[in-house]
Amino acid sequence: MPRVSVIVPAYNAAAVITQALDSVVAQTYEDWEAIVADDGSSDETAALSTGRDPRISCVRSPHNLGIGGARNLALTHATGELVALLDADDVWLPDYLQRMLAEYDATVARGANVGIVCCDAYEFGPEGLRERRYSDRVGWVADVTLASLLHRNTIFVSALLPRQVIDEVSGFATDCLGTEDYDMWLRVLETGRHVVALREPLVMYRVAASSLSANRAVMARAAQATYRHALSRGRLTAQQRRIARRELRLQRCLEQWAETVPVLRRRGFPASSIGRVVVLGAWVALERPRRWPHWLIAALRVPLRAVPR
Repeated sequence: MPRVSVIVPAYNAAAVITQALDSVVAQTYEDWEAIVADDGSSDETAALSTGRDPRISCVRSPHNLGIGGARNLALTHATGELVALLDADDVWLPDYLQRMLAEYDATVARGANVGIVCCDAYEFGPEGLRERRYSDRVGWVADVTLASLLHRNTIFVSALLPRQVIDEVSGFATDCLGTEDYDMWLRVLETGRHVVALREPLVMYRVAASSLSANRAVMARAAQATYRHALSRGRLTAQQRRIARRELRLQRCLEQWAETVPVLRRRGFPASSIGRVVVLGAWVALERPRRWPHWLIAALRVPLRAVPR
């Protein structure tokens, strides 16, 4: 069985890193190494990452590189044939590695060129375990294709990839803060490799209001960078380019809406704030009639002040 390099980017993660690493130590599959990339933390992340198990090491960056840069830093110290991704605030179930490797080996044995193995995840927060899973939030696609992935990222970040594949696509992007994993998935599928998707949840995904993924404007900008990269690489078919451009428009609209809502709450409907959203929003809405009720409800929830006369 191959050795697995567990890559853990961590920035000021002292409150959660021990739980993440304990979940790696508890794995039923034992041939692994874990590399924590301390991304310029000012807390005790590095100190808490070492001394727990001889298979865990920590590399430090003197300044913040971002998630993509931190993962790339960890990769320079990784020796495994396979790479498993773990965020510092998430937790693996004890059989995560064993189940993921079993699916990888079985699929490769059938002759498939596997690029990614992924699974579902439970969600949990300060109140404990939540009823819904990650797939309830983003949707689930059993047969992930490049076209389906361009529509929506349904691959949870705690995925398993061959190291050779990561090297072939030149590592993680450093200019897609928050969508580095999505950018990686797209580049892997552009090489013609396949995704193995396990329906069972093997990870505990921590949902926090302060997380990067909770900032809609930031995430929308990162998603735009991801789609622009995909279009500029020139590997998409005509249909796939149409999907990417359509999703790019949606993310531009979401960014504009996220930036406009605070203005609406403070000042009502000044033309300078609402005008830029109308044209793009109308275009996006016409492309997605099924989402009209959802968007109408979201718009009505914005408490507005009257515009002074």
